[in-house]
Amino acid sequence: MPSIQNIPLKGPWKGIISDSPAPSDPQAFDDVLNFFMRKGRIQSRPRFNPFLGAPPDGSLTRNWLTFQDVANAFHTLEWTAKSLYALTAPGGVPTRNLIAAFPQPNTNLPYATEISQGQVWFANGSDKLAFVDGELAGIQHPADVNVGSAFFMTQLAAHLVLANTIEPAPGNPGSFQFPTRVRWSKSGDYTIWDPTTEFTAGFTDLQDVPDDITGLKSLSQNTAAIWRTNGITLMYATGLGVAPFNFQNYARSPVGIGNIYPYSIDIYNNSAVFVAFDDIYTFDGTNLGRIAGGLAKKAIFTDLDSAAGDVVRGTVIPSFGPGFDFASYWLSIPGPNVTWIYMFEEQKWVRMNSTAGRLTALAQVATS
Repeated sequence: MPSIQNIPLKGPWKGIISDSPAPSDPQAFDDVLNFFMRKGRIQSRPRFNPFLGAPPDGSLTRNWLTFQDVANAFHTLEWTAKSLYALTAPGGVPTRNLIAAFPQPNTNLPYATEISQGQVWFANGSDKLAFVDGELAGIQHPADVNVGSAFFMTQLAAHLVLANTIEPAPGNPGSFQFPTRVRWSKSGDYTIWDPTTEFTAGFTDLQDVPDDITGLKSLSQNTAAIWRTNGITLMYATGLGVAPFNFQNYARSPVGIGNIYPYSIDIYNNSAVFVAFDDIYTFDGTNLGRIAGGLAKKAIFTDLDSAAGDVVRGTVIPSFGPGFDFASYWLSIPGPNVTWIYMFEEQKWVRMNSTAGRLTALAQVATS
């Protein structure tokens, strides 16, 4: 009787590879849930424990953020579509403390946030640009009527920059969305936005592009990338107060490489990760790199094609601590309620799910 020869199952494991039949590579998987392929070994993902439960206002958590105020004290904030909370841990028990309730209706979108000089600035297209400081005594808005709200935000060359704006602020007469507008504050003062009285403030409309702005991130101290549905525009600091920025199209085409999921973008080591029509890319301001093609692209885009009911989120986590000291990009997809994880060092994809469904916010935060 002939013997049966088994294929030896031996690492290093290659994670999920869906673009070729699994039997052709015994070191890869059609699907693997809640495991990392790390240094040639398989290990379970970090355990996620219940933290605070659902927010009291009954809406989804959209952002977490820890910042240091001017007195060098640390604070952690949590945004939902209805409220802003500060987190404390009296006696070691994490607790939510309401800072403010937001005007309704709300876009229910994630917030663009920036930390500067002990303040946290934020907007998500629902209410006027706002900030909170270490007093945590409520939210504040710039008095300048030239600034409304926006969907995307970054800091560049001492300016706060907004993109895809709503002006004036939602709820005011004549409020209108400018999906190709980029507006920036006075240099060094994020409360001043009027270019007629302050020459370092201003705005521009990207009129030579055929699509809308879907993301904004700074790649260096002097360069930011403005993503559009089908392309990318680069924003350079000039050092000239009267014309502080120059705009150049990296890609301009009715059909091109752009960002199709506005909240899929995050930054790793001065390089952005984002989802385009045909792949998941990295971009450092000069070079585009593919990270899905040839690996798990087929399976990832099958899940993306089923996305429904909420926004697709992308977040870079630099490390989870001992045993998980590696940077990873987490792409959470509603509908199938899964999260795809890409490990930069290993260049491998794995897939995560949980009883709570997809992640609506992911960050490393601390309580005081």
